[in-house]
Amino acid sequence: MITNKIQIRLIGTGTILSDEGQACSSTLLETSKEKILIDCGPGTFLQLKKMEIRPDEIHFIFLTHFHPDHVSDLIPFLFFLANSRSQRKDSLQIWGPAGLATLLAGFQKIYGNWLDKLPVIIRELSGSLLQFPAFSVRWAKVLHNAESVGYRFEIDRKIIVFSGDSDYCPELVELSWQADLAVLECSYPDETVVPGHLTPGKVGKIGREAAIKHIVLTHLYPEIKPGNPEESIKKIYSGSVSTGKDFAQFIL
Repeated sequence: MITNKIQIRLIGTGTILSDEGQACSSTLLETSKEKILIDCGPGTFLQLKKMEIRPDEIHFIFLTHFHPDHVSDLIPFLFFLANSRSQRKDSLQIWGPAGLATLLAGFQKIYGNWLDKLPVIIRELSGSLLQFPAFSVRWAKVLHNAESVGYRFEIDRKIIVFSGDSDYCPELVELSWQADLAVLECSYPDETVVPGHLTPGKVGKIGREAAIKHIVLTHLYPEIKPGNPEESIKKIYSGSVSTGKDFAQFIL
């Protein structure tokens, strides 16, 4: 149990093409009271078991968008909850962009009425600020697909940002302003620009313009591994940079 600390635990830092055993996009934000999961890509369920964390210990899931590499492990996650012997009294809250209810309805159409029994509350994002008893969340549209969003968590005067999948955009810079830690995707090298994704140069630009204190790189495609993204980023950004690895931990 964490006391008066905020811990960020990387669950999946790879992509659907990763060849070194990484899970896909998922991060655990943990306080002394709550466990908050950001995205739930393939491998999340197994990684949580390796970390000795039961799915029924998670209080919130925030989804950045609905591509399979960010949401597909919701299926085993929810199936676990449907069959769990847990005596938890509160309901899991799943938050995401408009279309979340349709996504869950699609799961139900495929898998049947066991989803009706789940202790789950589905919430689609509205407004720009969400207030919870122990933390707040700002969200903004980012540049990837139609529903993609990034998140800014404020907990005990600490700011933690998650880009989800995004290209460089002013909204992500604003969301990341003076973040203590920002988990930013860094999919491809600067020589291989793919619209809707960040490169080291774009990550460095965001870090510099937003005055981020510490950047953690995630969503790393195989093409970026032979290079040194941290070195490229540090050419234009003076803060701390870490290349994310599954199970890495950061404490604020």
